[in-house]
Amino acid sequence: MKTPHRADGANGSSAAAKRLAALGVALAAGLSISQQANAQAPAYQITFKNLTSSALTAGAPPAQTGQRLSPPVFVTHSSAYSAYDVGQTAPETIWRIAESGNRSFLLDEVNALVGTSVLSVAAPLSAPLPQQESVSVVVQADASHHLLSFASMLGWTNDGFVGINGLDLSTITGTVTINLFGYDAGSETNNEANGFLGALGLGNARDLEGGVITNHLGIRGDANAPAAWNWLPGAAASLTITPVPEPGSWALMLVGGLPLLNLVRRRLSANATRSA
Repeated sequence: MKTPHRADGANGSSAAAKRLAALGVALAAGLSISQQANAQAPAYQITFKNLTSSALTAGAPPAQTGQRLSPPVFVTHSSAYSAYDVGQTAPETIWRIAESGNRSFLLDEVNALVGTSVLSVAAPLSAPLPQQESVSVVVQADASHHLLSFASMLGWTNDGFVGINGLDLSTITGTVTINLFGYDAGSETNNEANGFLGALGLGNARDLEGGVITNHLGIRGDANAPAAWNWLPGAAASLTITPVPEPGSWALMLVGGLPLLNLVRRRLSANATRSA
């Protein structure tokens, strides 16, 4: 009497194990699809942080060290659009930001391209971003518009800015933080002098340079701009980027996972009945 019982139990266990394995494969497939969907996420959360006050000068209040950063512009776009190129002359959309924090020229340009080479535009803040503070936005992306560009002025410089041109968001599958070290737009001489550096409060005339975009060498502190405004050798800012999962991703996980959980529940219930 016991032998048939053991045989039936073994067969039942084997069948249940097969069903469990099959559902495990389904769950794994659901998770794999979910991960792929994440890699091509339809949206990304971006946190922009001002890091410049990490380079404090002894005796200077934190609010007077480093740099304030102008309200940024974030753009997601296709390869048909480029915001700027290091080693090339800064376009007006960029030098306007780098010299005075004026983002209206860039906004006019990219907003006119929405629906073609540009998918989404985010322009948070209406005032400069203070040292060690941050702001977050969500931008949209798709298979054709998966590149991210942005720009923000290093506020207490002649023509310094931080930015990214054409970062491929589709390669980001988890949270990533990128440090930004700042660019010199090359459009205005870094004279750091009264009358040419708006942050000094005595005018913001242009001292034309006619150069190209290069890495910024920081504030020298040998003219009217105080050395406390320097931020090097540290990064000027950072971007933290996180994909925003599609609702469908969670649905796939549930489709794969709920039957498996249901099977486990039934097995436990059946075992409890036999034990009784």
